[in-house]
Amino acid sequence: MKKLLKILLSLLVVITIGCTKDSKEKCPVQSIAGEWKLIAYENFELNNTITQSLENSNGHDVIVSIYENEDFNSIQISTEYNHHSAYYSFQSDTSFTLSNIYIELVGGELFWSSTITDILTSTNHNFEIEDSELRIYYEDNLKSILLELQD
Repeated sequence: MKKLLKILLSLLVVITIGCTKDSKEKCPVQSIAGEWKLIAYENFELNNTITQSLENSNGHDVIVSIYENEDFNSIQISTEYNHHSAYYSFQSDTSFTLSNIYIELVGGELFWSSTITDILTSTNHNFEIEDSELRIYYEDNLKSILLELQD
């Protein structure tokens, strides 16, 4: 009985330590669903970061709504004038692919609309969540967007 108790306690310690906040490895993500605000775009190849602001997006935030349900998962991205959406499916705990992409470009926000179109038409997407921030990598992890969870 003591051996069984030691084994169970040891297993509990390993599981608890495995996903601590200080761990170098990312813990598996259960859900990316939520209402997110675009914070920044990064191009690692060019060492370039552009922070989204009201000034560079016609006075409106870029909002990314991510939904999960039994039938399908979807992403909707809205700027002041333009709307983008797609279905997504997880490939692993930290990656997804997109399908059924819909892009409605009315005008304005040329940089953000172009960036969002590039994200949606990219083939593989890796992501990581840290605290209330979601980073989505695309174009072979050479570019990313940083999103902040909204209350």
